[in-house]
This record gives sequence, structure tokens and C-alpha cells, in this order.
Amino acid sequence: MLVFGFYGSSGSGKTGLIEKLVENLSGMGFGVFVIKHAAHGLDLAGGGGKAVGKDVERLFGAGAAGSVGIGGGLSMALFSGSLAEKMEKMCGGGESLGVCFLRFFLDFVDRYGLADVVFVEGFSGVPWIPKIKVGGDDSGEGFVEGTVFVHRDFDETLAFLVSQLDVHRFHASLGGQNCGGCGLRCGRLAMKIRDGVDSPDRCVIPRVRVFVDGKEVSLRTYPAMVVGETALALVKTLKGTGGERGWRRAEIVLWNRDQNNAGLEGNPETRGKGATRSLNG
Repeated sequence: MLVFGFYGSSGSGKTGLIEKLVENLSGMGFGVFVIKHAAHGLDLAGGGGKAVGKDVERLFGAGAAGSVGIGGGLSMALFSGSLAEKMEKMCGGGESLGVCFLRFFLDFVDRYGLADVVFVEGFSGVPWIPKIKVGGDDSGEGFVEGTVFVHRDFDETLAFLVSQLDVHRFHASLGGQNCGGCGLRCGRLAMKIRDGVDSPDRCVIPRVRVFVDGKEVSLRTYPAMVVGETALALVKTLKGTGGERGWRRAEIVLWNRDQNNAGLEGNPETRGKGATRSLNG
């Protein structure tokens, strides 16, 4: 999952830019999640001169997978006061509750694979978020730590984000182990694949997808490597597979012995409902 923050002076067009990017990227099939920071508190109704609530609805309506408003203090759009208090106690390192909420949402979106990219409007003082500057000039005045791109033209900004998403997608498919078995680091190979000068087949680590009862389970890098290498070692020892490189895809279906699976094997409607591990496909 990628994260990009957007910052700029009031009226610079941050929300309008994000809205247009959400529409275009979601139309291309990318999942987009948006988080908006309300430094002076959150007003869901958009009254009192604060249009944060309206912006949250506006960005969600543009096609974002989710849109969240984060305000100061304990003012949080989607959390009850009791849950906010629990989260405040969990915050460490001197971070504000708002930044703690931000970390929570980013982890939540990443953990459950809800989006390919998260756009964060505000939080310009958080150094670990890669940021896009909106408005102003390129003189360096007004730049904040973590700035990776300056928005000048919409098509240029969209192309930059699509390029980054393509590299991230290819990098994720390679496993990110940086084992060196292909002669390159995963990030470099991902860029070469994006540019059309190399192929994912160069990667020597098996690509793995796990499904349980028909639903895909998101695997982080290390579990994917363990599952893939273990199953690959098993398949290599079996006769009739055509040798180490004589096949492209292998599937292993596991039935839960604690459940009543009688007759499932012969029912075509239930095939694939176990845990399926696909290798080299």
C-alpha cells in the first residue's frame, strides 16, 4: 500500500485535486482511501464555517474506498468516546492523538488490503508521510519534510501516481524478499517490469495466493515466502509434475477435519472452498 500526503495553503485546491485523482485512479481499477485532517475539530454537518464533513462525503462520493475525518482532541468521526480514550492510552512516543489515529487507519487499511493507495490531506508536519505539494512555486519556500512531488499539472501528477502504483503492484507480486536470486533487488526489477524491459518470470521466488472458503487471505511477505517455499518443496518431490520447471501452477486443497466435509469432494459447487495455494502462477 502506498501513502501520499497533500499539503498547501488554504484555497490552493488540495481537496479538488484529490477528488479528481480519486475519480481517475478508481476508474482505472485502483483502490483509493482518503484521510482528511481537521486541525480545529471535526464538524460532520459542515456547519459553523467548517466544511470538513462535507469534504469527507465529497471525497467518498468521488469513489474512494473509504473517507475519514480526523479532528483535534478526542473528536473522531467514526469512533465512540470510549474507544478514543483507549486509543489515546495506546499512543506513545509523544505523538498526538490525531497522529495515533492516522497510524491506526493506515495500518487498518494496509492490514485488510482495503486500498492500493491512501491520500492524506493535512498532517503536513508528520515527517514519515511522502508528500505532494499543492500550490505556490518551486523556489523551496513553504516546502515541508518528505516532499516527493510538486503538483503543477493534473495529467503530470496523475501519471506520477500511476507510475508509483505500477511499481508498487509489481514489487508486491515479487514478494519483496530482495534475495538477489534474479540478479536484481525487487524494487529495481519492479521498475524494469513497469518499463516493459523485463518480466515477472525473472523472479525465482514462487508467487503464492491463499484462499479459505473461497475468500482470498492477504499474506505479508514472510508468511507468503514460508507457504510458497514449503509447498514448492513438496510439489518438486512428487512424480508426474514434470520436474522443477515443468509446470506453471499448482493447487493444494485442504479440508478442515473439524467440519463435516462428507461428499464435498464430488460436489462441483464446493470445489475450491478449501485453502488453495497457487504457485508460479
